[in-house]
Amino acid sequence: MRFIFSALILFTVLSLPAYAENEVKQFNERCEEAGKTASFCNCALSAFSDQMRKRDTRKLEESKLHLKYSTDTLLADPVMTQGKIDAVCGLYDEAQAYDIKSALVKREKGHSHARQWVDKKLAVMKRKEELVMSYGASRQTNGALAAGDYCKLNNEVNQMSQDLAESNDVIYARVRRMIEWQAGLQPFFSSAYKAGCK
Repeated sequence: MRFIFSALILFTVLSLPAYAENEVKQFNERCEEAGKTASFCNCALSAFSDQMRKRDTRKLEESKLHLKYSTDTLLADPVMTQGKIDAVCGLYDEAQAYDIKSALVKREKGHSHARQWVDKKLAVMKRKEELVMSYGASRQTNGALAAGDYCKLNNEVNQMSQDLAESNDVIYARVRRMIEWQAGLQPFFSSAYKAGCK
């Protein structure tokens, strides 16, 4: 399943330029509907992308240090290996992919259509918990892996690394996702005002 998830991410990265154009267009339409000029909207998008890119660059270094410490702590448990940790986090990533899908379907088609994705997420989470318990690790290790804290941090580090590795000549990947999910315009406008957009 990790392969399918990686293939989905790779497809997204390879189709980035056209995809980014669609997101820029979508943002500009919403921004202009809110009474802003086209130049202000373009500037706002650029300013917010720059702000988020800089923020994530700082956060990534801190998160990598925290992840290394957490990994070392898990591997100090005699029954744990990196392969076992990766297997649990693969299921965590799969559950998150279903969670995102259910949220998108719920928004587009309603709660009843999203149920199958919620059920898939819950089934994967159950498999993850069973896998963790099968290792016979310490209570601390079980807690970190079963609750998803470690895998969430691992996922965030991987996502930020991927986002920051993308070309700087297009809208920042995290901002693209915010536009796709129709996040509010206020954070964009706040960045625009700070940047002096007109």
